[in-house]
Amino acid sequence: MALSNSSRYGAAFAAGAIAYGATLYQFLTYSERNNLGPAHWLALAALTLVIGYLATFGVKSSRFRVVHCMLAGIFVAHMLVIAIDVREDPTNHNLLPFEFVIIGFFALPGYLGAKIAQWMDRSKQAG
Repeated sequence: MALSNSSRYGAAFAAGAIAYGATLYQFLTYSERNNLGPAHWLALAALTLVIGYLATFGVKSSRFRVVHCMLAGIFVAHMLVIAIDVREDPTNHNLLPFEFVIIGFFALPGYLGAKIAQWMDRSKQAG
């Protein structure tokens, strides 16, 4: 039984939020998160690649919408963290717009994962 697109959208949204929480948030304070090393960012990139692949494998259309939903999940999770952090100290997140640019950059491998899934689907159909 194949998943409907709306189920894939919801799963990708949830997976994106969980990936963000597992790699970047980790229930650390704002100052502790600022000192995270590059391994955490690369882990987010690797997770988005895997999520992009798994969530779109077998999708016939709207493949990149699924990845958009994953990215939305990451951004919503980050917005919730921002709301919590700013409540504690209003001077946190003074470079707010750039945070979304950086997170979006490290989430780009999700689109590559979707493209790999598309190539795999095409090779499966051809063979």
